[in-house]
Amino acid sequence: MKRLLMAVLGLLACGVAAAETVYVSDTLRLGVRAEPDSSEPAESVVVSGMKLEVLERGEDHLRIRTEGGDEGWVKADYVTTEVPAQLKAERLQEERDQLDAEVEDLTGRLEDARNQQAALAQELEKMNQRHEALEAEIRRLRDARTDPGGSTPWWVWLAAALGLVVLGFSVGVTWYRHHVVRRLHGLMP
Repeated sequence: MKRLLMAVLGLLACGVAAAETVYVSDTLRLGVRAEPDSSEPAESVVVSGMKLEVLERGEDHLRIRTEGGDEGWVKADYVTTEVPAQLKAERLQEERDQLDAEVEDLTGRLEDARNQQAALAQELEKMNQRHEALEAEIRRLRDARTDPGGSTPWWVWLAAALGLVVLGFSVGVTWYRHHVVRRLHGLMP
């Protein structure tokens, strides 16, 4: 029984250790040497992602110049013409950050445009209501002008008043003549 318990505990301990995950580092440190010989001590170190200018090619070494101006030999197996994944990832992250900023800016501009559209729609609705009110007033005025039961224009009243004045004056003159002729017993003055 004790052995069985020890075996179970041993298996559990192995399972815990196997669950841990680790990764190989992608940072490479490469020694720059005075001669194309790996047994020579390194004078300086270059790391992953550094740009190197190739000055000369040897059998399995390259003579390089760093961006800082240091010159020396490095093993050719550890350099490549392709941009390292770390730099690619950094560039992609920068591009993503720029795109995120652009999206945020465009989202803000879209919201502003929507607000402007809503304000313009309200203004258009007010203008449409004003237009409908003016058209109704025009119809009312046209109907009043053509409708005999409606209000009569001022010039018709003026013409009627002038007609009554002329008629009254004519009747008055006629009456006066008739009255004078009667008084004078048929003689005209």
